[in-house]
This record gives sequence, C-alpha cells and structure tokens, in this order.
Amino acid sequence: MGNFPFPIFRKVGLFKMKAILHGINKISERTGETVSLLILPLIGIIVFGVIMRYIFNNPLDWDFESSLFAYGLHFMLGGSYCLMRGAHVSVEAIPGRLSKRGQILIQAVSSLVIIFCCIIIVLIGSPWAWQSTKILEHSIHQTTFNPPIWWYKWVVLLSALLILLQAIADFVVAIQELINDKKTEER
Repeated sequence: MGNFPFPIFRKVGLFKMKAILHGINKISERTGETVSLLILPLIGIIVFGVIMRYIFNNPLDWDFESSLFAYGLHFMLGGSYCLMRGAHVSVEAIPGRLSKRGQILIQAVSSLVIIFCCIIIVLIGSPWAWQSTKILEHSIHQTTFNPPIWWYKWVVLLSALLILLQAIADFVVAIQELINDKKTEER
C-alpha cells in the first residue's frame, strides 16, 4: 500500500490505517462468528414449537415471535460479516466483463451506496429507537406473550453501524487498490 489519497489518511499514517482496517475486519468477523450460533436456538425454538403444536396439541404463545427475533438478530448482525467476506448476492454480468480497474471502481461505488444507506438508517432509526425505548414498546401482534421490542430497534441501528464500518473499510481498500493499479499502469 502506498500513500493514502485523502489528507486525513496521510495524517493517520499507513501503519495505523492498516491497523484500523484490520480492527474493523476483526469486529465484523467476531460478530459474524458469534451471531452464526443464533441459528441453533432458532432451530430449537421452531422444532420445539412444532412438537408442542402437532404432537401434544398445545401451541405455544412465544415460539413465533421468538423465532422472528432470533432470525432477525442472525441476519441483521451478520450483515457486516457477509459484506467483509463478499458474500452478498451480486450480479456478475457487468463486472465480469470489466477490467480489474473497472471492477474495483464498481466496488468503490457500491461501498459508497452502502455507506449512504447506512447513514440514512442511523439518522432515521435513532429517534425511532429512542422513542420506542422511552415508551418501552411491546409487540403489536397482540399475543399473550407480548414481548418488549424496544431493544430490537437498537439492534437495527447497531447492525447499520457495523455494516457502515465495514463499508468504509471496503471503500478505503478499493480506493487504495485503484491508486496502486494506476501506479502500476504508469510504470
């Protein structure tokens, strides 16, 4: 990696920037590994609910919403891990036909779109989550379970922040690759 293109990156320094990017990747990796384990309680909740309903003819109040929460935590908090691994669904029809530089440029633009969307989610979602917390909001499904959901709205924000961090890291790496590719072409 050569010099970073933006003055703030030059002030931070190459070694520190690499450490920051590595730290962001580690956060995404640890979060993804941890939330991947949520699939086990999710399976347990669903299997237990099915057994109670169809074998013992005793449906549960809490299995449906609990499984929704477990799955939501699983996929939302796993978003930054998925982004770090490049595992999101992508269409290769156009990028596959572009040069390496074109593919990196598409990656940089994609990262900017993700950054923009995450910022919007955080800006709009913060007051929403705060209001929900103030009233200690509960589920609208009107079940006897009636779980609190205010905490879940903070999970949406946390997920957006984790994805935002990873998208920023991906953007910095893409810009650096564009600069290095340009230097290679000039030689």
